[in-house]
Amino acid sequence: MTRVVVDGTPLCLPLTGIGQYTHSLLSALADARPHWEFVVLSPYRPLVPVARPNVHHDLATGRSRALHTRGWRTWWFDSLLPGMVKKLCPQVFWAADGHAPYRLAATPVALTVYDFVPSKYPQTMSFAPRHYRRLNQWYWLTHARWRFPISRAVDDEMFALHGLRGAAVVHPGIDLMFRSVPRGVVEPHVVVLGTLEPRKNLATLMNVLRALDDGGAWPTGLAVRLVGSKGWQDGPTTRAIVELETRGLVTRTGYLPRSELPQLLANARALLMPSLYEGFGMPVGEALATGCPVVCSDIAPFREIVQEPFAAFHGTDETSMLAAYRALMADDMAQLRRPPQGIVDSFDWDRSAQSFADALESASSGPT
Repeated sequence: MTRVVVDGTPLCLPLTGIGQYTHSLLSALADARPHWEFVVLSPYRPLVPVARPNVHHDLATGRSRALHTRGWRTWWFDSLLPGMVKKLCPQVFWAADGHAPYRLAATPVALTVYDFVPSKYPQTMSFAPRHYRRLNQWYWLTHARWRFPISRAVDDEMFALHGLRGAAVVHPGIDLMFRSVPRGVVEPHVVVLGTLEPRKNLATLMNVLRALDDGGAWPTGLAVRLVGSKGWQDGPTTRAIVELETRGLVTRTGYLPRSELPQLLANARALLMPSLYEGFGMPVGEALATGCPVVCSDIAPFREIVQEPFAAFHGTDETSMLAAYRALMADDMAQLRRPPQGIVDSFDWDRSAQSFADALESASSGPT
């Protein structure tokens, strides 16, 4: 039996991008390889465990805590996790959070590569996480046996920055709940999904919305629903949001359970996604699956998911974004077409799990 030890750290927090990716891919991997054993170690009890017969959340070996303690996650990862992995003697350690403890030289590592934020957009991260993640990623890109970028765009960046290619591109899938939601009556609102952090470029979007509202170009009654948790370096973003809240233009919902997102998107006029940088862009694919068109930054990962006329693209700077939004508002967003069913069928968790598992089983997937 193949034993895969999984870093379950992303499962200990509310499931946003990396956490959802880990949960969904692990579930699909367990289904695709029922004869494999997956042992999940995590510093805290997972909020949403993966319920499969061959997935074991080993809380005892992992010394998982019920309550969050300052500094425990970092200490657990760097000091305790290597010994736990060695004790379990796995054939593979899956670095599902995008980095791995340094002291895992004897264990083959499968590294998920989400993006290169620490290298390309360091100003959007706090000092300590930025430097740790960048150094750790540099190390494991050359020492991991398998590298799994989550998009062709990330694979191309990895080659441009480090001269390396992945064993396979393992795209995020689109969950069934987004594919099967009833397409109701379109309501007068647009949706913004994302943690309040600089990379999401929400402060720029808020400035654009304010300028449109000041100039009378924003449609009367069109609400902006901002869905996402409080993040980091979010002072300018929060101040811009508060101003638009006082005008009644923006409503913050905070973090919403995932089960509420499909209908919210299905009934929206559009999803607004102004990110400076992404590794993929799961909300874009999920919106399209519900029939919701997208207004987004013109960056490679988003182009990998969708093209016109189901998306309107704009630059990431305020001038380009404002020009694009003015053009959209001039014809009441009529140029945006509702995506047909099946538009994102190629992004499938079962297919991604098969690519991941096939690469692990291939004798030719060692480091290059």
